[in-house]
Amino acid sequence: MQLAGSRSRSSVCGFVIGSFLVFGSLHASAQTTVNYIGPNEGSYNLGANWDLGVVPINDLVDTFNVVIPASMAVNFDILGTSEITALSVDTSSTLRFLDGQGLEVLGVSVISGTIDATGPGAVFLSGSEFATFAGDRPRAFAKDGAVIAIAAPIYLFTANLGDVGLDLLVADGI
Repeated sequence: MQLAGSRSRSSVCGFVIGSFLVFGSLHASAQTTVNYIGPNEGSYNLGANWDLGVVPINDLVDTFNVVIPASMAVNFDILGTSEITALSVDTSSTLRFLDGQGLEVLGVSVISGTIDATGPGAVFLSGSEFATFAGDRPRAFAKDGAVIAIAAPIYLFTANLGDVGLDLLVADGI
């Protein structure tokens, strides 16, 4: 028999479990793959340029695997250093950074296109898991004091460098 206003042990337990499922899930991480669909030479920092309508930058809730498709140039135009979980830069694509803009890839990087950084505050970092240079023209250009660090413990280089005079990694020494 239950008195009015009292709760049984099972209803309290159900409330606690239900609360955990509702509120606990707000803090769970969701890893999402996002594809660039914007114009050539478009902004990274515009949600409309991504197939899911969000700018893919990791936060406390969501982590992102970013895909830049073939033959696209994307301007990373977010000041400061941002993080993503994984990156794929497809053949003949470019991910471009200018002074004061930086990106750190926390997981796998597959570079089949170009990483292009210009200026002393332009930074691209990839190094916690695995880096792959693949395709016909993977490249990394660091100019005017920019930093590109690809320091993964495992590298895979599958590029076909049949073209004479192809520059793979270039830094101007500033």
